[in-house]
Parts: sequence; C-alpha cells; structure tokens
Amino acid sequence: MIKKLFIFTLMYLAFGCAYAQDSRYNYEAENKPLIQVLKDLEKTSKIRFAYAPDQLRSLKGSVKATNLSLEEILRSLLSPHKLSFEILEGKFVSVTKASSRFVRMKVIDQETGKGLPFAVAEIKGLHQGYVADANGDFQMIIDQPEDAQLVISFLGYDPIELPIADLDSAPDAGKGSVQEISMRVSNQELEEVVVKEYLNNGITTNDGGLKIRVSPNDMEILPGLAERDILLSAQILAGIGSNDETASGLVVRGSSRDNTFVYWNNIPVYQTAHYFGNISSFIPSSIGEVDIYKNYIPINYTGSSAGLLLMRSKRNLTGEPVLETNINMTHADIYADVPMLKNKSNLMVAVRRSFNNLLATPTFTSLSDKLFEGSITQDVRFEFDDPDFEYNSRLVFSDLNLQWNYEPNNTDQFTFSAMRSASALEYESGDEDQLNNSTQDHTVSNLGLGLLWNRRWSDALKSDFSATHATYSMDYSLNNVREDGDVNNTNARVNEVINTEIRLTNQWAITKRQQLQFGYQFNRMDASLVVLEENRLEEDFEENTNGEGLQHSFFGEYTLKQPGGLELTAGARMIYYDNTEQLVLDPLVRVNYHVNDQLALKSSFGI
Repeated sequence: MIKKLFIFTLMYLAFGCAYAQDSRYNYEAENKPLIQVLKDLEKTSKIRFAYAPDQLRSLKGSVKATNLSLEEILRSLLSPHKLSFEILEGKFVSVTKASSRFVRMKVIDQETGKGLPFAVAEIKGLHQGYVADANGDFQMIIDQPEDAQLVISFLGYDPIELPIADLDSAPDAGKGSVQEISMRVSNQELEEVVVKEYLNNGITTNDGGLKIRVSPNDMEILPGLAERDILLSAQILAGIGSNDETASGLVVRGSSRDNTFVYWNNIPVYQTAHYFGNISSFIPSSIGEVDIYKNYIPINYTGSSAGLLLMRSKRNLTGEPVLETNINMTHADIYADVPMLKNKSNLMVAVRRSFNNLLATPTFTSLSDKLFEGSITQDVRFEFDDPDFEYNSRLVFSDLNLQWNYEPNNTDQFTFSAMRSASALEYESGDEDQLNNSTQDHTVSNLGLGLLWNRRWSDALKSDFSATHATYSMDYSLNNVREDGDVNNTNARVNEVINTEIRLTNQWAITKRQQLQFGYQFNRMDASLVVLEENRLEEDFEENTNGEGLQHSFFGEYTLKQPGGLELTAGARMIYYDNTEQLVLDPLVRVNYHVNDQLALKSSFGI
C-alpha cells in the first residue's frame, strides 16, 4: 500500500542512529500487541523497524529477555508467528512474513541517470501500490513475490512491467542492495498538471491557473494571526480582499460581497465569520483543502459571478485514530478522526468554542475595544459629554463540524456532513446615573446538512451527486432607554434564509484531449425578513417580507486541448426560475494558451 511505503520511507530517511549489534537488553512482555512491542524496543535501542501494519495489527507477542541481544529477542518474539527479520545497514530492521520479500530499487531516467521522484509501482491485478521518495527510491514489502508482477510508471515515461522474482536474479541485486530500473521518456503527449508553491507554504496553483488550492495544515501562520485562518489568509492572494479587513466580506476584483460564494463539503455557508468578521467560522484543524476560483467559475456552480471558495474537510488516510487540540487567547478547539469498519469508513468531529465569557484575555479585550470603541459608544459619549459613560459586552461563539465517510468498494464513496456555526452578542451601555441606557442582543446561526455520493463508472466516466440543506438565521434587537425610562425606543430585525440544493455532475474524458462535463442543479430558496420599530413618541412600524422560489439548472461544458499549448473551453447553463417563469441562458467561453513553461495567456467570458 502507498501508506505503508510512505511510513517505511520516512522512517528510513529520518533515523540515522548507529545500531550496536553487540548490545544486550532486558525486556519483558506478556501477550502484548506485537506492534506495541516493536515500538517499545525502538525506545530502548538505536534501531527502527519497518513492517506492513496490516500483517502485524492482530498479532500479540510474549517475551522474557534478560541480558539478550536484539537478534535473540526478535527470534523469540517473531518465530511463533512465522515472521522473519533482516537488519539493514546496522540501524534498520525490516519485519516480513516468511513468504514476503523486501525489495529495494531505484527508478532513474535512462538518459540522465537521475532518479524519478514519486514514481509509482503497482502490483498487477491487485489494488496495492507504492510511491517512490523524492530521489526515486523504493523500499517495499511484497507478499507472494514468486508470481507477482510489478508495473512501474511515471508521467511522461513508458511503463515497465517485470516479475518481482527477477529482481533477485539481477547481477547487482545482492542482499540489501539497490537495483536500478531505467525508464525511457515516452513520445506520447500526456495531460500534465504542474503544482507550484504560491506565495506561502500550503498555497499552490495548477498548471492552467484556473484555481488556487490552500492546504491549511501545510501553511505558515501569517503575521498578526493567531492561527491558520482560512478567509484571512486568502486575502494575501492577488485580486482577493476585504473592504473592512475582515474575514466576513471577501470581495474578488472589486466585486460586492454577495458575488462570492462559500461552500463547505458542498453545503452553502452564509455565516462565514465571528466577532464581526475578526475570526473565520471554519475550524482550521478540520479543513483539508480549499479551492479558490477568482478568474473562472466552474460551470456546475451557479449564483457566484466573481469568486468561489470550495472547502473540504480533512480526511485521515493513516488508518489510525487522530486527536488534535488547539488553544489560543480567544478560543479552543478539538479535532478527532476515528477509523471504522476495517478502514472502509472514518468519522471526523471538530468542535470549537470561545471562552472569553469565562476569562477576558488581553487579546479579547483588544478585540472588544476595536468593536465597541466605535460609533455607538463614542456617539453617545460625545452627545452627552459624559465621562462616566460605561459599557459591558458579552461575545461568544461556537462551531461544530462533523463528517462521516464510507467507501464500500473502489468505485463508490459516500460522505455525510453536518455543520453548525453560532455566535451571540449581549451589549449594555449607559452612564453612572442610569439615565441614558442602551442594550443590544444579536444572535446568528448557520446550520447545514449534506450527503455526497461519488461514483466512478469507468476510468473515463465519473459522477458526483450531492444533496444539501442550509439554514441561516439572524435575530437582532436594540433598545434605548433615556430619561429614566421616559422614552423607550426599540429596533428589531429577524432574517432567515433556507436553501435546499441538489446537484448531479458528470465528467466524461472522451479522449486524452477532449473532456465533457454536464449535469443538473436544483435549488429551493426561502427567505424572510421582519423589521420592527417601536417609539413611544411615534407610530410603531412593522414590515414582513417573504420570498420563495424554485430554480432548475442544466449545464454542460466541453474542453479541447490542442498540441502546442492551446486549450479551449465552451459551456453554458440554462436556468429556469419558477417564481418569474423566466428561462435564462448563461454562456461561458475560456481560452488558455501556454506560450512556454514560464508564460501563459488566459482569457474568459461569461454571463
């Protein structure tokens, strides 16, 4: 498995401690998991073990060693399970089944002799593969090597197929040696995606420049931020900013806020920040990657005309439980990922909450001053020239992210997601005599549920189906009491948005140069706004606004890649709005031309 080789390679490169073969050890274990025993031996010796976790996970071992060598301990521990071991270069020990083989090889370019980084080796007929390291080196533990066929591939090179057994018969393949496998450059032109670091670690762009991908866990924390805040970090990208320098109102190339859409696991998000935009409402530890579109909006997403942010939760591919906690001066979060159903499923839960209602830290005090030492308090203070004017504020927020993945086979993947984001403000201000008082209450919540089904029908055709339901609600009230209750003004607003969305997207690779994307999207939107104003000196005012509507969209997009670096894309969306009985056609045309490896020209047109 790729995971096995990755762990194997890291361990091999990371530890260079010398191993003294004549060392003697004292160790005792009774019916203890074999993997844990090996970890114990690593702590007491200067060697490191490599093994296939699936082969050892269910095994237990017992050993009672007094002044024994490592070889004696391993023979006593492993022989009951018909496992063998080999000490490599005096510092590394491979543990394998008796029928398994430890293979070391290096994949190189036939002409230059340089290693091919991250080449892929696959056991033919099995869903088992390995990835080379940055130097093109492989270290593999292979079951049943006598009839296993190894297929080695690298982008732009002719694949090589060879029996595993032939590796030992090569002239230079002695015990523990590394055999070189030469690969020849292919004359066939293949589609190539080049990912390059962009501005910051964890921020990359693809070869076509259509999107920018942000991986929060690989990013550096930017100056002035307490964590890897997704929306605040995105503003370092050219063309993306915020008029008020907050995370709640991203604008792309001078557009307005409502021209940029944000999705989390295909669930529309309307509450994107807390503390009035100072902290994003996305838990950094739970976000795996974010795709940002600022020049081109994919045809299968409608509504956003300037920018689009697609966030996906982190997925634990190690097969081991993960627990992570983070805390700063305003809030704390916890992230947990647990594998289930023999690694065919995993459950991710991330929870975050502010604690300033329990402890007012200097950071929160600074945020509070920034928020409330503004127009409301200052206007009242200057209006009445009251040096005794005081205010109290309570700001709290919480976030919950949940995701359950299930992969019953190699062609289907199911994902259930749920999110909740909520914040609340309680604010009181007044003078010492309680003559001029103001109270505010402001609560916001965003709830989302989603189901995603990914199906790969063949190597050329795959489908993505999603059904989501998102609810946004905001409740705000402002009460002014003056002259000891003589005048009472009340201003209240209640806003709610409900969006039910279904989307089916199909991607068909007709040939290596031609691709077709087509599908259907359905939306049911319900929105309501209640405005209430009460004034003892004037007539009360109340306004209720409600709206609902259905939207049906059919979309298609055809891409043709020509030799010489020219790429053409043409597509359209046909949208029917039932409340206005209006049919709208939104066209899209995109042209990319790669002049050379350093220069590309891009243009796009859409409505």
